[in-house]
Amino acid sequence: DKGGNVGTQEMMVQVNAVNKNIPTFSPLTVEEDIDEGFSGVISFKNGPLTVTDRDSGQDGQFNIYLRNVSAGECFQAFGVIPSQGYLSVDDVKLTATNPNLLDYEDVNCRTLLFQIVAEEINNSSRAGIVEVTINIQDINDNAPNFDENPYTFTVDENKEIGTYVGTVFADDEDENDSVEYSLSSVNFLNVDENGNITTAMKFDYESQSQVILTVTAKDTGSNFGYSQIILNVNDVNDVKPQLSMPNSPPSVVENSPTDTDLNSDIKATDVDTTANLLLSINWVNSRATKQGRSIENSEFEGCIKLDIEDSGYTNVSIAKVLVSDYKLLDRETFDTLYLEIQVEDHNTAAEYETNRFATATLTITIIDENDTPPEFTNIDEITIRESTDPNVSIGFVTATDADENNTITYSILCGDPSKEYLAINKETGRILTGPEEIDYEGLPTPADSNDLRDLNCTVFASDTNCHLLELTIKVMDINDNTPYITGIKGDYSTTIELDEKNR
Repeated sequence: DKGGNVGTQEMMVQVNAVNKNIPTFSPLTVEEDIDEGFSGVISFKNGPLTVTDRDSGQDGQFNIYLRNVSAGECFQAFGVIPSQGYLSVDDVKLTATNPNLLDYEDVNCRTLLFQIVAEEINNSSRAGIVEVTINIQDINDNAPNFDENPYTFTVDENKEIGTYVGTVFADDEDENDSVEYSLSSVNFLNVDENGNITTAMKFDYESQSQVILTVTAKDTGSNFGYSQIILNVNDVNDVKPQLSMPNSPPSVVENSPTDTDLNSDIKATDVDTTANLLLSINWVNSRATKQGRSIENSEFEGCIKLDIEDSGYTNVSIAKVLVSDYKLLDRETFDTLYLEIQVEDHNTAAEYETNRFATATLTITIIDENDTPPEFTNIDEITIRESTDPNVSIGFVTATDADENNTITYSILCGDPSKEYLAINKETGRILTGPEEIDYEGLPTPADSNDLRDLNCTVFASDTNCHLLELTIKVMDINDNTPYITGIKGDYSTTIELDEKNR
């Protein structure tokens, strides 16, 4: 008091806490670069991220979480540890928990903006934030990808080496990555740095109609992409047809009827799928012979024909060899035919015109039929005296037969069939006097009143077919008869006076 007296009294003052602090981060912004596909805790290059709330009690408790700003779906890749704090947390960790969402090739996922929020449990309006920027860095994690699988190309057979057939293309989503192409075999095709495919050989459709290869695309890392190339070789009608002839030369009997089958089928084939074959006989280049001597085409042309069968394929033609009705097969005219069989491919490509035709020779032997009678070729003029002794050779007749290997038999008949005036050697044609005497006086007097009289004979030449020859034998008179007086009956006598000088 005023007198200087002091009195004391103990008192207790209770201070009530006021929630005047908010959670505060340090630092307030974070920017980090991570590789695409990253998984784990993201290290902050400026040190640990801390958060502090100086309020005590429940006012110092806070939740920690992430808030999306412009990270899109990629925001789902991240998490934060811990999820709660009290007073302070010395190391708030940002984690990448779903690496598949962190894809640089997704243009919406290259720069991600979001926040780390520390929000008081008792008052959600009181919160501190950290602005987080995550930059996704591209890594070579993608394999090249072809735009087609398979690629199908075509090329005509026989095209020159280096012919362009098509282009392959592989894209790599990794930024600034390049692609190198290669093939599983360089024997067939080549590929350049731009994916252009060219031929490495001349293809032959008949040997190989399709080639299948694998094309590989490799990026600058160790990533590979694969596709298949199917190269179809187009058939070009470039191959000459082939003729299959009978194993043995056929034969046919002369005079055979029309459509007689020689049983010698001819087959033409062509490996070209577009071939259109036609079989025929080239009569201009065909020939025929008789005993090795060539004869005129007009004598045999058209005697044989080809009967074309339907094979069901244009590149196969089959024909039967038949006798034609145009000209008769006559062995007496020709005994051997040499037919040029020709096959033509009507679809042969113009640049392979020399392969349009193929030819082969079909040799046909004509078998003889005994259809021709013998022909007399030599006839002696025969004159004999009457009463010539038996078995005297007086002449020859000769006959030939155009038919092969035939035997000619001779016989003769003269005058009275009951008289055997003459004989003939049945094998040689030699004519002989017979056992019956020829009497000049018994033969008819000729009209020209010469001294020779005719003995009319018929000579036969036979090989089962018979030919006859009318032969006249001239007969000379000989003084073989005794004189006699005509016109007097009975005995007769007279006296003849002779003068002296006639005695």
